[in-house]
Amino acid sequence: MRLLIRRGDGSWTEPEITGHRSEADLQKLLATSPDLLPGDETGLPMAVARELPVATGRIDLVGVDVEGELTLCECKLAANPGARREVVGQLLEYASALRGMSFADFSGRFEARSHTPLVEAVSSIAGEGFDEESFEAQVAENLAAGRFRLVVVVDKITEALKQTVVYLNDQLVFCLVSSFT
Repeated sequence: MRLLIRRGDGSWTEPEITGHRSEADLQKLLATSPDLLPGDETGLPMAVARELPVATGRIDLVGVDVEGELTLCECKLAANPGARREVVGQLLEYASALRGMSFADFSGRFEARSHTPLVEAVSSIAGEGFDEESFEAQVAENLAAGRFRLVVVVDKITEALKQTVVYLNDQLVFCLVSSFT
């Protein structure tokens, strides 16, 4: 069996790493090749930061494209029991912790992890015509609304995880029920 990865330009390449010893390996692969992340098919490059802290923990990888769209990734190895159900809850918890964060706070956290200010990181990949003001406004709007692309990254997907993600993609309706005593 041969593993191939489709790049943003439509070409296919063999990955440098075909097995992952740790979740950090998965993070590193995505951080150095953000074109592997969903959303890149639009051709929009992303700036990324690893282990971005939020109130409930650290998001493994956060990508921000030149239009201000945010991608949150949680990486798990199949050997980790959390790669089954818990990863979905963990990712939703991180998204909810990021929702409502100010642009300044998010940008500061991004810079602390990537060692480059967010606007500088994105403008360096955007090319000419990058509108810093519009970018900041879009990121702020997405943060306020909690509008994020959520990505579960695993070295081997289980059928149960696949069914869960497909279900969430199809339905995305949640209810919170609490008993009042």
